[in-house]
Amino acid sequence: MTQTQRTRLNPKWLIKMSLIAIVLLGLGVWGYVDATIMLPRRGERVASLLEREYLAAAREARALRLSDVNIDDPVAERRRLTELDQDKVSPMDRAKLNWLDALALIGVLDAEHTSSQTPPVERLAALQATWASGKAPKAIQAYDIPFNWLLAVLGAAGSAAIFTLIARVGRTRFRWDPETQRLTLPTGESIVPDDVQEFDKRKWDKFLVFVKIKPGHERLGGREIKLDLLRYAPLEDWILEMERTAFPAEQEEPGAADSGEKSDADAGDSAADEADPGGAATETEAGVE
Repeated sequence: MTQTQRTRLNPKWLIKMSLIAIVLLGLGVWGYVDATIMLPRRGERVASLLEREYLAAAREARALRLSDVNIDDPVAERRRLTELDQDKVSPMDRAKLNWLDALALIGVLDAEHTSSQTPPVERLAALQATWASGKAPKAIQAYDIPFNWLLAVLGAAGSAAIFTLIARVGRTRFRWDPETQRLTLPTGESIVPDDVQEFDKRKWDKFLVFVKIKPGHERLGGREIKLDLLRYAPLEDWILEMERTAFPAEQEEPGAADSGEKSDADAGDSAADEADPGGAATETEAGVE
């Protein structure tokens, strides 16, 4: 007794989808690391540099005292500075706003980062020493961190969706009885070649086939079943085998009948030429004229 066969995941499709999922996961991890580590770290360096410029501007304005440079409510102060006419803002206030903007971009606009008991002169000296030979970091933009968070979410969601699809496809099975050529669908219905009205290959190049079932089938009569031949192996071989059985006349080599007719016609012409040797020459000449 012939053993029933089952489909398995097509290795080519599995490898392709796994690579896509891995790329998406990699993009997601990249976005997450950038959003949570790399960009905030760079933003802290930018804010440190701008704090130095702010304290230097305060020194130029002779306002390098704790009461002048400490900001107890940075959110309110940033709002106030933003609403001012920027053409009339003092260099110290402009430097202060740049510093507060940098802190806001990395989500640390609070008194802990804008108010210190360390004398401003010492803070300025320490920052100047830090940046004496250090290369200025590239400023981050307002969209940098949100964009990388979006990349992280989309990458994680995309890879999860693909891995879920692979698991779902892996649980789906078609069964095949080679002796009777009975194909059992994952939903439980089964068909044999005599049940098929047409194998529609309009999307064969996309590894899809549409099987039109004859009206007389008990459960699938008159329906069209779309089968994905790329995901399941060896489903394509089974479909082609059913097609050869259901429509044997269509499996003949194209042009075979024409070749036979052409041979008969050539044979007839040869016989006619032998009966009337001058006939062929007369016809050719007429053709030339």
